[in-house]
Amino acid sequence: MIVIGGAAGAMPPLVGWAAVSGNLALPALYLFAIVFFWTPPHFWALALLLHRDYQAAGIPMLPVVEGITRTRLAILLYTLLLFVLTGLLFLSTSVLGIYYLIGSMTLTGLFVIFAVTDSDGGALFFGEFGDTDATRSTGSFVTVPGGGTSTSETTPVMLD
Repeated sequence: MIVIGGAAGAMPPLVGWAAVSGNLALPALYLFAIVFFWTPPHFWALALLLHRDYQAAGIPMLPVVEGITRTRLAILLYTLLLFVLTGLLFLSTSVLGIYYLIGSMTLTGLFVIFAVTDSDGGALFFGEFGDTDATRSTGSFVTVPGGGTSTSETTPVMLD
């Protein structure tokens, strides 16, 4: 279910990019991947926080099925992947500026620290919201090539 929700939640960057530019380019796919790979650690952090409730209700969330240690490892690995994807997006395209890179890398780095040090998921879950909101705020506008009236123009697009 998390994969389906992650794909559905990651569609807006693709739809917006296609609507403005008339195509799907590499930056749109990176934006999709960032949102898609953010979704599992987001839900797993919540599942850590509420794992006793999920267990009592018989809902097979990762901490219930695989344990807390395995869930924290999965959150860490996905967050490291997000760190890499954000860097690749910045290095391989010109749609994001240095402020996005600095903000995103700093906040995702804090998310990595929470993934390693937070035992019950509380700081991880609530810190992750700060990471997401601040990262989106630093990169709210991207430049979509060909988004203007001619192919030489660009159009800033709100992501949120």
